[in-house]
Amino acid sequence: MSLQALLSSSTDTLPSSELVSEALTNAIRRLDDSIRSDLFDLLPCERLVQMSDVQLREHIQRHESEWDTIFARCTQGTTVIFSLLDPSRRHLWVVNLGDSQAVLARTSASGDWSGTIVNALHNGNNPLECQRIMREHSGEQTSVSENRVIGYLAPTRGIGDTWLKVPSMYTRRVFGEYVPDWMTPPLVEQYAGRILTPPYVSDIPDVHHYVFDKTVGRPGGFPYLVL
Repeated sequence: MSLQALLSSSTDTLPSSELVSEALTNAIRRLDDSIRSDLFDLLPCERLVQMSDVQLREHIQRHESEWDTIFARCTQGTTVIFSLLDPSRRHLWVVNLGDSQAVLARTSASGDWSGTIVNALHNGNNPLECQRIMREHSGEQTSVSENRVIGYLAPTRGIGDTWLKVPSMYTRRVFGEYVPDWMTPPLVEQYAGRILTPPYVSDIPDVHHYVFDKTVGRPGGFPYLVL
């Protein structure tokens, strides 16, 4: 259920924090899935397998305008961090996907500032993230290499970077051949050879929920959120 639908169905009361968190997670995953869907609509896996190189080139040339948008989204990516505050200003959700940082800043009665880090970073410097990837891709020694996903990407979660989420034939036959100035052929082959059991980059965010007492934070106000 989308956040809009959830709020529309709960006109008299605030939906539970769990349902709001689920709706925020679903919104991010639907966005990322739409990028994959556009790729698969243009080039379904089963059709790509059957195409010759000439047929593939002609197909991409016929759909050049679509392809320009698709390859840009599939070979690039972004981290996500945003917040949602309810009308009462008591409930705060912070959503993180990737290695962006959120900090809650407060002042004491004496005017001293302090900060609390809200979220863990989703990148190769986070041992828990590396362990998760290696657990999901058991036996693949290059699933994490030099603190990067398959030795290439630092963030372990994000929207886009679809080539790390789909079978390697897309990297070898499609992105490596028809994306201008992306990476050299030796690197294409090196990284494609490490894509054995995609996806390697996750689109599942962390959602943090806070409930504020109206007396907390700086005198006369609430904590500051720094994204």
